[in-house]
Amino acid sequence: MNIKELSQKHRYVFFSTVASVLLLGFGVFRHIGLPDLEAERDNLSREAARIHTNVVNASSLAENVQALKELNARAATRVARASDLAGNTQYFYKIEADTGVKEISLTPVSSTAKKQQAQGTYSTVGFNATVEGRFHQVLAFLDLLEGGARYGRINSLSLRQVAKSDTRQEPTVAAVLNVEILALP
Repeated sequence: MNIKELSQKHRYVFFSTVASVLLLGFGVFRHIGLPDLEAERDNLSREAARIHTNVVNASSLAENVQALKELNARAATRVARASDLAGNTQYFYKIEADTGVKEISLTPVSSTAKKQQAQGTYSTVGFNATVEGRFHQVLAFLDLLEGGARYGRINSLSLRQVAKSDTRQEPTVAAVLNVEILALP
């Protein structure tokens, strides 16, 4: 018996067998490439999500860039110059005048400007200060140091009562502090 006779005599069995072999071959072929296709799909999905995020974020990019430029310009006005000792000292005298405290001493300490100058990064200008005044005045002085016209950080602070006062008045206190101001070399 040849294939032609077999296909005519057992037509349904022959075509079912051919269809089964074709479907089995297609299934094996598809299964072999399936992990690669899934990995490619996952990569494309991640790439599409990244592109979508970029498109969404790019819609306000011009406004964000403008806002950053304004923030940088504002921050540049709050940074001191390490080489401007007179201007940095005057900053403390202005805070003294604004708050009503009395500065007993103000001495500059070594800064990080010389170390950082080669790298072109920010440095700090340090000061040791002793101020005296009513408690609320000293608190106002400290508040202006941390949130004033310059970026400042109080590293250490010691408060002590200077003079006894009656119960109706605020006590007079002295504050000994170490302050660093952010500066450009």
